[in-house]
Order: sequence, then C-alpha cells, then structure tokens
Amino acid sequence: MVFQRSPYPGFPQINVAVQKSDTVQKTKWKGIKETVNNPAKMSSAKKIIKNYSYVFIPIHLAVTGLTALFFNYYISNGIDFTSILEHMHASDSIVQSLRNPKLGKITAILILVKLTSPVRWLISITTTITLIKLYKWRCRRNNK
Repeated sequence: MVFQRSPYPGFPQINVAVQKSDTVQKTKWKGIKETVNNPAKMSSAKKIIKNYSYVFIPIHLAVTGLTALFFNYYISNGIDFTSILEHMHASDSIVQSLRNPKLGKITAILILVKLTSPVRWLISITTTITLIKLYKWRCRRNNK
C-alpha cells in the first residue's frame, strides 16, 4: 500500500497495487479462501445488474425520471440550488456553472441529476433487490 496526501483532511488516500500472485490468499482458520483482487469475481451490484437487468433497467429509468421531475418542479418554483450546494461545500466549478445566466433550465436539471447519481444508483439497486425478494417470496407462497 502506498499512502499519499489526500485532498480531504484527515483521510489518507490509499493506492493498492496487487500482483497476480496475490489474487487468492488462504486464511489461517478453517481453510477459507479469501479473494483480494480477483477480476473474475464481480461486485454484488454488478451481479444484480447483470442477472436482473430486466428489472433493474426500468427501475433505474423511473428513478432518474422522477429525479429530473423533482428538480424541474423545484427549479420552476424558484428554489435556488446554488445556495444549497454552497452550504453543502460543493465544488466551486459546479456552483459557478449553475450561476451562469446563460444556463438553461434543462441544463441545470441535467447537472443536478448528475450530482445525485450515487443516490439514484443506491435507490435503484436496493429497490431491485427488494422487488426480486418479494417476487420470489410470492412465487414460493403461491406454489404451496
């Protein structure tokens, strides 16, 4: 591990370099194998997206559309998102781009939707997991 200076005070930036020989390590107890950086293994979110894309894609599109409608409604009613972003200590470049008088309403909505993408992904993945579990539960209940 290499520690470098982080742009955020109090949090070190860590760069981890793993060689091919380090991809699988054996733990000392019970012989369980632990993967360090195995490219064949995907994260659970990628597995969900790959296996249940027919459920995930409509949910994610709906969440994105509702987010855009939310921002459209509040921008139309005169809510100033630049002051909210300043209060949240957002990047100056983002705040200045939203303050641009030539900026259109659709562009402002797209910038705000892009800023909320981590939350949208979280909502989409958790909703997909919940719906899949509900569907499996109802199928098991109906088959009894």
